[in-house]
Amino acid sequence: MTYVNNEKRVQALGELVTLDDKWFFLTLNATTRSRYQFDEDLIKLSKWVNRFCLGRSALKHGNKLIICGSVELGKLQDGLHVHLIMNKPQVVKRSDQEIHMFIRRSWMKLTEAKGSLMGNLVHFQEAESLKSVLDYSVKTVKTLQNDNLVYI
Repeated sequence: MTYVNNEKRVQALGELVTLDDKWFFLTLNATTRSRYQFDEDLIKLSKWVNRFCLGRSALKHGNKLIICGSVELGKLQDGLHVHLIMNKPQVVKRSDQEIHMFIRRSWMKLTEAKGSLMGNLVHFQEAESLKSVLDYSVKTVKTLQNDNLVYI
């Protein structure tokens, strides 16, 4: 996993953004306090979502979704969570609802969470204002200053 922490993080992400794509804003909450396990779960989720949305053949040709954001310590029980932005290129044939439910099921499986599939571990919505979502997703976090921005 690549970490970036500098003053121009929003500008760097802005260079990746294409306005032709649809964008989603996700918040994923962890059931663990282990940063290592959380990072491993995010990497697995990224691979699964890329394969689900693009298919294996697209991945073999180097196509990938843009998924990035920042890991934070939450106020409730110091739990880890991540704010992510994710693009949906026009080549993706899956519906928003299919992607949403796939991410929910996958995150519940990865975190071994018990309870309702519609619980509060995943918050998924379309990004209406990409600039404000970018600003919020990659804000500087005092508790994780050295390594809070992740590209997966």
